[in-house]
Parts: sequence; structure tokens; C-alpha cells
Amino acid sequence: MSQWQNLGIHKKHLERHKQANANKDTQFITQLEQRMAAGEFQMLFQQDTDYPQQLLSLFDPPPLLIYHQSP
Repeated sequence: MSQWQNLGIHKKHLERHKQANANKDTQFITQLEQRMAAGEFQMLFQQDTDYPQQLLSLFDPPPLLIYHQSP
């Protein structure tokens, strides 16, 4: 944060920005959980047995996949 202050951005502005981002993150996570519970999509982690082997062979595979499965 001090680098931003070196640019002349006041500490109070930085704190407000940080809090606004935290609130947006919380809202996003809540919406994500609600949509998952409604069955709109699923999440798959690298450790899950259904994680695609082709992705695991990549140098830097995505740790999380979010997908929608067609009926």
C-alpha cells in the first residue's frame, strides 16, 4: 500500500477501495454458493477424481474448474 501512497493516493481512499473490493468479493461468493446450490453449475478441483487428466499434464493446470453440464 505504501507504493500507492507514494503516488499521492491518500490512505483513506486506499482503505475505502480495499473495503469495497472485500464487499464485492463477499457478494460474489454468496451468489456463487446460491447458484451452485440451485444446480446451475458445478466446481471441480485438481484433487477430485473426475478432474481431466489432460489438464493435469499441463505445466500449470487450473486449480479449479467451474462448469455447466447440459442435461
